[in-house]
Amino acid sequence: MHPPHINTDAMYLPHINTDAMYPPHINTDAMYLPHINTDAMLPPHINTDVMYPPHFNTDAMYPPHINTDAMYPPYINTDAMHLPHVHTDPHHDVIYDTECSIPMAFPFIKF
Repeated sequence: MHPPHINTDAMYLPHINTDAMYPPHINTDAMYLPHINTDAMLPPHINTDVMYPPHFNTDAMYPPHINTDAMYPPYINTDAMHLPHVHTDPHHDVIYDTECSIPMAFPFIKF
């Protein structure tokens, strides 16, 4: 984040000056350039999509105690412990996502 008096839009999208519509501490570039980290504006436990590809789920949609896919391989749904539509096979280290019916084996990961 830049100091609030610096208009960072001028460095990226000079034809869109959106700072005038928002409080000066909000970096509005985050709406246009996804690689800008907006975590500085949020409580530290809320992770945002700007640091990860869009297929990673973030804490912003869930209570902060739910872990997200961002720390794991992208096809592991770490919500399996919380959301009933995903369950693990207790006899095999296989995750079954019953929404898409695709078994995903990760024998090296123990849940």
